[in-house]
Amino acid sequence: MPVQMIQAIAPDMAIKPGEQYMFNIIFKNVMDYILIERAIFNAIVARITEYSAKIEMAMGNLGCHPLGNWVDNERAQRLLHRGKRSLQSLRSSGKIGYTIIDGKVMYPLKEIERFISQSYRKDGG
Repeated sequence: MPVQMIQAIAPDMAIKPGEQYMFNIIFKNVMDYILIERAIFNAIVARITEYSAKIEMAMGNLGCHPLGNWVDNERAQRLLHRGKRSLQSLRSSGKIGYTIIDGKVMYPLKEIERFISQSYRKDGG
């Protein structure tokens, strides 16, 4: 592994050109084993954690939310006490927001809450 690549991954590590570092790749059957030093592994994990936090912050700034704020079609049916066809009609008429992720219909929880509160006001006063 070139010194530049090691320094890009672990900039705090004192890498000296010409020195031997432990980077072995062992091929066994279908699986590859990659052996690296603990310090370099920890640096990689720290970088991934750092970038993950930056991505989450950027997504929050853009108004994107993780799938924890979304429910699938089955859960929406239970929450709204509606059948599949009834939810399809609500989607088609634009009365409830949704998206399709990997071929699966997903509803934002805010849409479910909005629909419930609108229905409550219309029916219950």
